[in-house]
Amino acid sequence: MWLTPVEVCHTRDPPREVPAIRILFTSQPGAGHWHPLIGVARALEAGGHEVAFASTPKACSAIEANGITCFPVGRDESDEEFQKRRRFQVTLSPAEQAAYMVATLFAGVAAERAL
Repeated sequence: MWLTPVEVCHTRDPPREVPAIRILFTSQPGAGHWHPLIGVARALEAGGHEVAFASTPKACSAIEANGITCFPVGRDESDEEFQKRRRFQVTLSPAEQAAYMVATLFAGVAAERAL
């Protein structure tokens, strides 16, 4: 049986509050990567925890517009880089696109831009 953090704090010991923690979400800049975590971040904040994100400057603007602190890291993909990548991607099959996204974009170019 799983216990909630409050139940754990109330078993065997006198009742006490769960200590607040600091949580940092790191994310790729696309809204599909960070936006699903906004509800989680708000729930954690409502529970008394300190929450922030770290992502590219453009993504930070969007994340902060949702009321969550964000620390900008790395650099954003330029419009020229994005257009060049999209022109190449449309020439690939769906399987090749998936492999390209993981190996070249997420583990390569995006990781380098985040440093």
